[in-house]
Amino acid sequence: MKWLLTLLVSLSFCHATVAQSLRAWVLGDGGIHLLSLDSKTGALTKPQLIAELSPASWLVIHPTSRVLYASYSGNGDAGVASFTYDIGGQLTPQSRIKIPSGWPTHISVDPLGRSLATAHWGGGTVCLVALNPDGSFRSDQEVTTLALPFEKPGPSPIQVQSRPHWSRFTADGALLHVTDLGGDAVWTLNVGHDPLTLAVRDRLQMPVGSGPRHMAISSVIPFAYVNGEIGNTISVLSYDQTTYRFNLIETRPVLGPQDIEPSNTTSEIRVHRSGKFVYVGNRGHDSISVFSINQRTGKLTPVERESIRGSWPRNFNMGPNGRWLLAAGQRSNTVASFEINQETGALTFTRSLVNVPGPVRVLFVDAK
Repeated sequence: MKWLLTLLVSLSFCHATVAQSLRAWVLGDGGIHLLSLDSKTGALTKPQLIAELSPASWLVIHPTSRVLYASYSGNGDAGVASFTYDIGGQLTPQSRIKIPSGWPTHISVDPLGRSLATAHWGGGTVCLVALNPDGSFRSDQEVTTLALPFEKPGPSPIQVQSRPHWSRFTADGALLHVTDLGGDAVWTLNVGHDPLTLAVRDRLQMPVGSGPRHMAISSVIPFAYVNGEIGNTISVLSYDQTTYRFNLIETRPVLGPQDIEPSNTTSEIRVHRSGKFVYVGNRGHDSISVFSINQRTGKLTPVERESIRGSWPRNFNMGPNGRWLLAAGQRSNTVASFEINQETGALTFTRSLVNVPGPVRVLFVDAK
């Protein structure tokens, strides 16, 4: 029985060790890197390159299977690569598909796993790609493309065409919400999965010159938040979860009057899992703006603007328990760890910072 006791103690120790750490992928120069975060202290381990990939911009996971998708571009080829992954986040190449519209800026997956959507900032298009039950791509022929309508140029030199920058399926996968940086709009598209179809259903006009980049939809209260990349703004939208329609409530600056940074552009936006706080990345000011959310009106109150201890926060993400935030400094080649105050939403730097070349996306491993 002594050997059994030893085995049980060993297994208990291993389980405790695994439980004390979270894994995250970081997409950067060279490909996908894997690191660990201590769930008690927020300390980060040295990242390891686990999958080589030509220039890339986004990572997303399949809703029901251990499959990771990554956009890629290079050597005249652009599209999406899929990988299977184990509980520790290690990757195995699965399949690739070339997208006619070029390099995808953003990727989202139908909650039922039938299709994958790509947003193309450069091409002004949204594409829909068919998936097999195991998460792999069906074939190069099963891709449909929709060019977003464009009415007139905006005040920014880059607003000369539609520039879809983000998308998200509704829970039933029947609709796709898309932010259009070039057209100052949020689109809602009708989606067909078999056969693949995309068609415009609705358009919400956003403030002219704001340049909607990403949207964060609260899972707790009926509101959504859009960061204006060009105008350095954050907009509050009401969101009817029955009709899937948005209405603009208010738009406010992400920086304070004392924050003089003419070159600033916003990047990522995230709502805390509690629904109480929203976070916006500032490239140039090199910070994350934190706001508290009025649970009745959805409106915002500034909490702080926290330095990322690096440069150009292209992306950041929060861990599954909502306690930790990892911020990627693309130009400083850094990933920094912050603890989130659960009462105020404020960020505290854990003094843990690691180097990753050109990080553009952070995604915590979902060990399904």
